[in-house]
Amino acid sequence: MPEESAQSAPPPLPPSPWHKTGDFSDRLSPMLVKELRQGLRTHSFVVLFLVMQGLLAFILLTTAAADTNAGEFISALIFFFFSLAALVVQPLRGISAISSEVKADTIDLMALTKLSAWRIVIGKWNAIVSQTALLLFAIVPYLILRYFFGGMQLFAELLLLGSLFFLSTVFTAITVGLSASTLALVRALPLLGGLFLVFPIGGIAFSGLDEVLEMLTPSEKHEWFALGAFYAIAAYVGYFFLELATTAIAPSAENRATRKRLVALVILPTVFISCLQVDWSLAWVLSLLLLLMLTLDLFTERADYPSIVLRPFLHFGYPGSLLARFFAPGWATGQLFFALLVGLLVALDFFLAKRPPEPDFWPVIGALLGIVLLPLALLNIFHARLPNRMAIYLLLSITLCGLFPLFEVLDNLNDSGTLLKVFAFFPHVQLLLVDDFRVFNPLTEGQKLTLTWASTTCYFLLALFFSRHALANLSRLEREEREGRNHSAGEVHPPTD
Repeated sequence: MPEESAQSAPPPLPPSPWHKTGDFSDRLSPMLVKELRQGLRTHSFVVLFLVMQGLLAFILLTTAAADTNAGEFISALIFFFFSLAALVVQPLRGISAISSEVKADTIDLMALTKLSAWRIVIGKWNAIVSQTALLLFAIVPYLILRYFFGGMQLFAELLLLGSLFFLSTVFTAITVGLSASTLALVRALPLLGGLFLVFPIGGIAFSGLDEVLEMLTPSEKHEWFALGAFYAIAAYVGYFFLELATTAIAPSAENRATRKRLVALVILPTVFISCLQVDWSLAWVLSLLLLLMLTLDLFTERADYPSIVLRPFLHFGYPGSLLARFFAPGWATGQLFFALLVGLLVALDFFLAKRPPEPDFWPVIGALLGIVLLPLALLNIFHARLPNRMAIYLLLSITLCGLFPLFEVLDNLNDSGTLLKVFAFFPHVQLLLVDDFRVFNPLTEGQKLTLTWASTTCYFLLALFFSRHALANLSRLEREEREGRNHSAGEVHPPTD
């Protein structure tokens, strides 16, 4: 009987298709799944989520019957709390995204898997962005309730929420990118930026929200162009910092510099030409800001890589060897690429500017370029003794910029300008000398132009002189790769049966 009952028992039912709904799909990146599982359980996210929900629910219930303007106040509260969470708290969670893996020595273990350095960084970034998206979806019900109070600009407020989420992704990319640095000085910069954002967010949410909504619903063609250009530039900034983190943890044999510089060679002239049709000063201001951002990578990129990295360049012979001086990895080639970008912008300005530029603006451009190149020259002089170029470059830049108020005080004490002429080789002093609002200016327009651009050229040549050993190392790697190719081509393989 037991055997008969066992034979007559029905086969087990197949598993329900819903039994895996509580787990992540296998199509998702393993790094994203790992970071999401850890991030959703952290106290920082849970507390932020519950506090934001509790405060919004409490304030919504208490102000619903307060007055007739409750709708505007509720909108301001919603955007304030979401802006604070999306633009400050969530991006700051990426400060230790890469450095924690480096300190735990897990980067090498990840490299043994099929995960590339780019997928590791993107997974870290995606995890934080996904949690921010969860916060965004959590406040949508409050917007629905706010709709019943009247006076809601539906399209503009939804576009504002989307713009805040987009900016959050960019800020998160910046913090994740800087988190690849091993020094706390670099990783502390987003923290300082987040602290400075708190008060402007409150001011805009409670007193300037209507102006922001008006900016997001442009009516003129040039306003739409400006809004689209802002989104495009912000997206490139986020991509750049993600590439910065990827380069820091990628193997030395992986060449990511060429791709980054080719993208910059397309983006920077495009931004300059597009803005040149609107305003000459705006084109140069945006281009100089992008150049300043690019120096974080161009002037500090590591130069220790095997000769196989240069193989794609050597396929093109001597033209490829020339291109390697601008597009091969390393800080020495980065400064040559920086000079190429500056020369390209000047040439575009010369051929495409619709009106002659203001003569007093060229000395300002020269002084600003000198502010970027002076720390590079000092860095190259002592490059053999410095372990972390990015941290030292930022420290030198911040220190030299900190001297600007001191020079301004000295300028106010000495109206004749004699003291400033003594320190005129400093580009920070040159900004004071080219100021047209000075009561007494010891320099003519021609002297301002000559001083700023001549000193900037000297800084660049000085940096180039002290980088000659790095450029010579590039030539040595090229010879090694050529000899290896010739040796491989000259080998005689025995015939096989």
